[in-house]
Amino acid sequence: MLNNNLKFWKKTLWFSIDEICKHFNTTPDNVLNLLMQIYASKELSEKEVSVKNKNGEFFLNLDAAISIGYRTDKLLATKFRMNMQDKLLELLMKHRKNEIDKSDSLIPAHGGYKQLKSYQLTVVIYDATVVFCERYISRFSRTVDQMVQAARSGKQNIAEGSQASATSKKTEIKLMNVARSSLQELLEDYEDYLRQNNLEIWEKNNPEALKVRKLAYKPNKSYLTYKKYFDSGSSEIFANTVLTIIHQANYLLDKHIASLDKSFLESGGFTENLYKKRVANRRKNKNC
Repeated sequence: MLNNNLKFWKKTLWFSIDEICKHFNTTPDNVLNLLMQIYASKELSEKEVSVKNKNGEFFLNLDAAISIGYRTDKLLATKFRMNMQDKLLELLMKHRKNEIDKSDSLIPAHGGYKQLKSYQLTVVIYDATVVFCERYISRFSRTVDQMVQAARSGKQNIAEGSQASATSKKTEIKLMNVARSSLQELLEDYEDYLRQNNLEIWEKNNPEALKVRKLAYKPNKSYLTYKKYFDSGSSEIFANTVLTIIHQANYLLDKHIASLDKSFLESGGFTENLYKKRVANRRKNKNC
């Protein structure tokens, strides 16, 4: 359960040292020692993940809390990550709705897709797929075009859907679903490659898969974040790394689409809001 001290600021969650200790059954000294290790390894930047309030109280953001959790108790960390991701998405959608409700503009705030973790992962997936096809698949194979286009579709439709949200929530939801379908198609292509070449497909809790999954919580992710896996010289490691990232992107997209569906049912879209504003304007003029 989330406690009453949960902090939402700068579009992420923040936790005190005591709260982190309670979540992972550890001590403040251990948390601080692990935090120093995280900073030393350059996994996270101190300036980006820590802050002090006016009272001098020290807080860490969700990325830092998850990194500490995985170094303390992987099972607790996984449960914590899933619970907090759901809560964060709920808060982000609520925050966005509040911004729209406070605005007199008919065109609501939109875009911002580059801040979506699902979009950031699809950029990595697209860049990695281009390299994978160049290295491991014959340029004469139709599979090259299919995989590259599916990877591109996953990325582009998130961007287009985010932009389309200004005037059509239905279009946004549709394009997000197209992105999700494209990523599923790409996932099947990678699994086909591994199976047809008698290579292992990593299970969800494979030790290597777990290492790759943790990288998703690094800020400013790019192809370089996963470079050591992509440059391992093994098509098996390369393909499984991309598969792991696709699974993560699909999970995030599923959550995002569910939130969009819920928001649309509760608040409507552009057409509904246009009608409400026209009715409000007529009433205003009538009372003048």
